[in-house]
Amino acid sequence: MSIFFSVNDDMEKMKERLQKIIQDEALIFRENEIIIPTGNWLTDIRRVMFRPEVLDIFSTFLFERFSLSKESHPVQIGGPEVAAIPLVAGATLRAQDRGCNATGFFIRKSRKKTGLIRMIEGVLTDAPVILVDDVINRGGTLKRQVEILESLGKKVVGVFVFIRFRDLSYYEYFHEKGIRIESIFTLDEFFDNKGKIIPLQDDRELLSQVTFKSNWYFKSENPRLEEVIPKSTPVIGKGKVFCGSDQGIFFALNKDNGAMVWQYQIYQYGPKASIFSSPVLSEDKVFFGTTSGDVYALDLETGKKIWSYGEADGVYGNILSVLEDGYIIVPLQFGLWNKQGGLVALRMKDGKSLWRITFADCSRGTPVLCPKEHLIVVGTETGTVYAFNLRTKKEAWSFRSKGGVNGEIVYDEENKNILFTSFDGKVYAVDIATGQEEWRFERDRYFYSGPVIYKEHVFVGNYDKYLYCLEKATGKKVWGYRTKSRILATPVVWNDNVLIGANDAQLHVVDVKTGKPRGFFQTIERITNKVVVDDKEKKLFLTTYANEIFCLSMKEKAV
Repeated sequence: MSIFFSVNDDMEKMKERLQKIIQDEALIFRENEIIIPTGNWLTDIRRVMFRPEVLDIFSTFLFERFSLSKESHPVQIGGPEVAAIPLVAGATLRAQDRGCNATGFFIRKSRKKTGLIRMIEGVLTDAPVILVDDVINRGGTLKRQVEILESLGKKVVGVFVFIRFRDLSYYEYFHEKGIRIESIFTLDEFFDNKGKIIPLQDDRELLSQVTFKSNWYFKSENPRLEEVIPKSTPVIGKGKVFCGSDQGIFFALNKDNGAMVWQYQIYQYGPKASIFSSPVLSEDKVFFGTTSGDVYALDLETGKKIWSYGEADGVYGNILSVLEDGYIIVPLQFGLWNKQGGLVALRMKDGKSLWRITFADCSRGTPVLCPKEHLIVVGTETGTVYAFNLRTKKEAWSFRSKGGVNGEIVYDEENKNILFTSFDGKVYAVDIATGQEEWRFERDRYFYSGPVIYKEHVFVGNYDKYLYCLEKATGKKVWGYRTKSRILATPVVWNDNVLIGANDAQLHVVDVKTGKPRGFFQTIERITNKVVVDDKEKKLFLTTYANEIFCLSMKEKAV
């Protein structure tokens, strides 16, 4: 049975031994150690799970609960990094001792960005899968593992953990899929440092206030998975969804069912060019830029090229549309040491250049127009934000941050300022007339997400995994909501909900007033772009950095 316990020792003795180890060494309380981010306690089983004795007990219970032996069918044992790595190793070694046919694997939190860019390490077979982890609380991490494996045609039959936090009835997702949940302990078998059972709020009702239905799904082939950045965000119009791809193909999809209407392959020369720029529409054309520096205008209905402009080395930021004047403004990138960034105004009708501004710093950001002040503002990778007078095309002012400004810049007409984020870990509010700083909000990690204004508040995501709500007038923090991974996407506010995607592959729905979670939609790949809302038809269009598009319907329960 076990190398640490004799055949005369029963399972109960092993359980008692493991319970003492966890209670004494793996339950951490705030008065004893610093706990980040919040909470009065947490379980840190990882500090003891590398012990041979602990791995031995875990594996023994796993094989007993799922009746695994040399007579049983082959099985795969896997789970999420980091906790599953020692657990899988211990279990597969024990399988060999028992003569059981079991293989192992683990799933990364996020796809690796270098080398083979894998999400799963190990070799998958067609055998049923048992997922292992240290604990199961809400089950979000394990849900993602199930989604990933099911997308590969694999069948998950069980989940096994040290501690189950909630009643079995809480895990409806797993029950509906026929996935059995087993644990050695439940949370109520442990006590706090005052001898009381550790309480846990049942937030099932809170997290199910918002649910999603997937209407259709589209995926462009061969995404550049090494590029973990915001990419082309779809735009909706004329009954279609328009979006670029990493392989340089621009797509028009039927908005109702996701079927291909037409596609256009950009001209490729030199290094493979991608379409990271988000498109804009006029009455009859769609415009977008490419990483090779070209700007295209295509017919909305047919996808036929109307004109192209190719006077730059790259277009990464989003294009601005000035419909009333009939031109677009494109952020440009150049490869010259003294001229690395610029803006050009192109006539929508024929692509004729109306004016151009250049500056020394490389720009990958999206500019913003401030029409009443006759200014256009653009950020750069060096941290300088430039404001140019649209009448004279001369620099009105510049503001220097200490990190790249690649996110969206927002114009607050009410307060006569602009808001932007920087890689120096700050959100800035700058006076639009003078370029003087009005306030800043500072974090330890950098900002890629752009800010969004809603009424009297500003919402923005950070690399520290938090979505923040700030007072628009002062920059003071109102609340913070923690996701499970870094945030690059810009939030969107819709129906008093903040919608924000993160590298945990979840679209989070957060109450705009309280910062409390209301629901989520789980994907497989990172979400680095903001979600697009079709308010008329009450649909959402969600993209991942792997060139996937989900058309979603969101349903809210009456509160």
